[in-house]
This record gives sequence, C-alpha cells and structure tokens, in this order.
Amino acid sequence: MGVAVMQLLGFPATYLVANEIAIATGETEEERQVVNDAIMPKYLVGGFATVTTFSVITAGILEKFL
Repeated sequence: MGVAVMQLLGFPATYLVANEIAIATGETEEERQVVNDAIMPKYLVGGFATVTTFSVITAGILEKFL
C-alpha cells in the first residue's frame, strides 16, 4: 500500500519517505539499516516508474496540440 501511494509523489519524495520510515521504525542504527535496505528499492522503483509513466502520458496528450 505504501509503495502504491508513494508512486503518486515521484522520485524525490519516495527517497525521503523511505528514509523517514526507517528512522521512525528502527530503534537502533542496525535496525534502521535493515528496514531501509528492505523498502528503499521498492520505493525508488515505484517513484521512477511513476515519473516515467506520467511523462509518457503527458507527452501523448500534448502531442495532439502540436
């Protein structure tokens, strides 16, 4: 659910939110690193996919005006 919601925000926000989740849930630095390693790839790929998809859709719509 978190990855799906974060896809609406795009890349920079996905990185920041994943870091904040790791800081909030991990009690020690080791726990934070484990959480960060588990969720960061998912959030980053979700953010990149969203930005790319949105760009293609927007270009397709604007192409009709050219």
